[in-house]
Amino acid sequence: RGELEALEGIPRAARRHGVSSEQPIGHLQAALALAAMLGERQRETPLRNTLGIVEWERGRYSEALAHYERALALVRGLGERSHEGLVLNSLGVTLMRLNRAEEARTVLEQSIRLNRQSGERLLQAHALAALGDLCSSQADPAQARRCFEQSLALRGELGDRGGEQAMLERLQRLTGAKES
Repeated sequence: RGELEALEGIPRAARRHGVSSEQPIGHLQAALALAAMLGERQRETPLRNTLGIVEWERGRYSEALAHYERALALVRGLGERSHEGLVLNSLGVTLMRLNRAEEARTVLEQSIRLNRQSGERLLQAHALAALGDLCSSQADPAQARRCFEQSLALRGELGDRGGEQAMLERLQRLTGAKES
């Protein structure tokens, strides 16, 4: 367990010192293997999520998807609803990158419902934004607008000024695309 703690700490320390997330990937993989061997499911989940992020950033979406799918099974097994919403969001945007639009839509809609029920409003706003992006890419501007507007309202309630600005920009692009 001490070795696991050390392996988990290396990537955190690397991030704090501005080291590329790709450099400590071997430590993350070793920590994941050790957590799985020890049956430390609660520690395995964030490691899988982090590895999913690293793979996503590297453009290795299939590998990221595998980590997110396993993380989803783990959080569901542990009954961690707030973490489930986070993983569903990651899974949804990854499916979008893999051009699996219908699956992405299903996952993002599920995430919106789950995050609404669990009170995770920022995660709900992120899922709405991602679904809006998906609808926009599929020539469904009316649905995209509804998603962006709902995300904008949530972000306003939460005081998320950066998120509000991002939604306003998406809405403006959507209006500009409609006019051209």
